[in-house]
Amino acid sequence: MRGQDQPIMNQNMGGGRMNPMPTPGGMPMPIAQGMPIPSGMPHPSGGAIQFVPSNEPMSQELYAKTMPIYAAIVDINPVYKQTVGSVIFEFVTKIVGPQYAPKITGMLIDLPIPEIQRYCTNFDLFQQRVQQAQTLLQQQAVAGQQ
Repeated sequence: MRGQDQPIMNQNMGGGRMNPMPTPGGMPMPIAQGMPIPSGMPHPSGGAIQFVPSNEPMSQELYAKTMPIYAAIVDINPVYKQTVGSVIFEFVTKIVGPQYAPKITGMLIDLPIPEIQRYCTNFDLFQQRVQQAQTLLQQQAVAGQQ
């Protein structure tokens, strides 16, 4: 008999590979140790997505909106940038205001996928990236006036 935490073996798959288990987001997540993970997919270390705790009240609101889209932040999804952008725009606006929000949102969604996945699960990092983008835009504005 199999224990609750033991993976289910799929007898139809060759090489004794484990059967991917469905996740709440609907994307199957492989659970076999040592099994190759497709490019852009989160590594199933521990199985669940780890959201970094933050003292910021807005963090829980961000996590509530990024958790359902996390599985879609992959290079095979042609609209992942639009999806992420529509979720983070309101938070960027709350942090920097409406003047810089569209440009900063665009900068954040153009980051590499692993970085997008990190800031979607770490509010403090998200805030840091927003501030870095704002500083860069302000520096460019000053340089453009000279």
